[in-house]
Amino acid sequence: MIDQLKEAVQSDYNQAIIIQLGDKEPAMSIYKSPSIYPITAISKNPKAVKEQADKGIVHITENGRGAYVFMGMQVFDDLIRREREDAAYEQYLHDEVGRGIADLEVGRYTTSREAMFARAAEIRARRPGGSDA
Repeated sequence: MIDQLKEAVQSDYNQAIIIQLGDKEPAMSIYKSPSIYPITAISKNPKAVKEQADKGIVHITENGRGAYVFMGMQVFDDLIRREREDAAYEQYLHDEVGRGIADLEVGRYTTSREAMFARAAEIRARRPGGSDA
């Protein structure tokens, strides 16, 4: 059972997982359908390109192929902030799953609801001022 759990955790950890936490929404979405402009649009219609860059990532093509990305500073800052938050949360999840696996390996788990509540009551009773009263 523990080996199967380890394999499942490692499999999920190796895949890109998107987790939405509650109703938390970014100030501006950078993951909408991309705006795509040819490189000539930067000189011919800079206002339109900059307006789109203030809303999200703009893809710039050269000779019909993707060549560059362009974005406003707020979009860039939001992207970096979200990536940092995602990395921190991913590390937190990894650490907590590791703790759970370690608990399983040493037999620190219960198999019934009643045993779980009894164990929780024991832990609360050991804490200073932690009775069930």
